[in-house]
Amino acid sequence: KPNEWFRKVSLPPASTAINQLQLEYWTQFHDFMKLRNSPVRPQKPFPQHWMNFALGKTNIVLEASINSREKRLKVGVYIGGPDAKSYFSMLFKEKEKYEELIGQELDWHDIQAKKHSQIYIHCLDSDPADRSRWIEYFTWMAEQLEALAKVFRPVVKELALPRG
Repeated sequence: KPNEWFRKVSLPPASTAINQLQLEYWTQFHDFMKLRNSPVRPQKPFPQHWMNFALGKTNIVLEASINSREKRLKVGVYIGGPDAKSYFSMLFKEKEKYEELIGQELDWHDIQAKKHSQIYIHCLDSDPADRSRWIEYFTWMAEQLEALAKVFRPVVKELALPRG
């Protein structure tokens, strides 16, 4: 098993200061989720503003993102692929049920101009560049991702379009 030094050195190079921050954030979040023994398994960290997590169906994933400019965190369900609009519509019909199970309102975005849709939760006034708050951010993200996974994973696995 590679040691910590090798694993960090072998990560993709980050080309800008913001890419470096993103890579550091997701690397530490990855380790946080592993130590937490979370049922939400992180992917390999990359220098980008998001990280995806499998949810049980192709083109539907849990997503966590950071935005340094707007100083916010976001977690949610990303629905892509050719059936994104149909799947989103099926989930939206049970909106109140899912929000009650999760314990809060969710932002439901069916972006007409795009081929994907999203269901998400924001944490505003959260500056990803403030490393002193990363544990707080990691905890918030982990709790939200785990709640979303608990509710949506079984539902998403069973999503099927009517045959016609």
